Amino acid sequence: TPVTIAESGYLIDKFERKPSKVKQGDILFQLESPHLDFALEKLRETQKLDKLLFTLQNLDEKEFSQRAVTAKKIDSDRIGIVELQRRKARLAVKAEKDGVFIPALPDSSSGSLLFRNRHAGEIVSEQTVIHAYANDQEIGKIRVGNTGKITLKDNLASCKVRVARVDALASKLEASALLQIFGGPIPVYPSEDNRYTPTQTLYCVELELLDKMPVAAGRIVSVKIDHTEQLCKYISR
Repeated sequence: TPVTIAESGYLIDKFERKPSKVKQGDILFQLESPHLDFALEKLRETQKLDKLLFTLQNLDEKEFSQRAVTAKKIDSDRIGIVELQRRKARLAVKAEKDGVFIPALPDSSSGSLLFRNRHAGEIVSEQTVIHAYANDQEIGKIRVGNTGKITLKDNLASCKVRVARVDALASKLEASALLQIFGGPIPVYPSEDNRYTPTQTLYCVELELLDKMPVAAGRIVSVKIDHTEQLCKYISR
């Protein structure tokens, strides 16, 4: 689950780039926005003045006809305050689910400005998940439930795995190095912006470990999936 900054603001506390275990609703880091605080306080004062004006208009026959306009202004003030309060609440960047928060931001000191829509990191499952990639021709032999094994590239250790999920990748791939690391060279259409579209549909195969094996995040493994094929259905006599 990606973590994205919803509202620009300044860090209240020092931010350290280190993974941490979190629960749903935990505050990952807190921002503050003097601009939002000022706008909210100004609108609250405006609402007070509009309410006072509405009270005076009810007491003055000459101004009585204007109170409908003032009532609309008061209602507009209320809606504006609710919206600013909603935006201020988003300054607390929270975990949307249980897991481990992997920061993408660098170490930052208190007072650092973080802009809206910036990718702050992601929350990953505590369970080790391995992703392999296959093209149209290869995916026909892979089914959910198939077993196989993975092998680390820097030693002879291996581990049994099971195919847990198969998904087509609809989005463009933005790093040619990624294409080379996962599954070897993959034919893609020419691109001038480093965003590549495979000439064949690319599939992500999610694997779950069946054996205990210390596989750290970011490690590269080789994957072999076992499958059976029916050579014939009937044996004729």
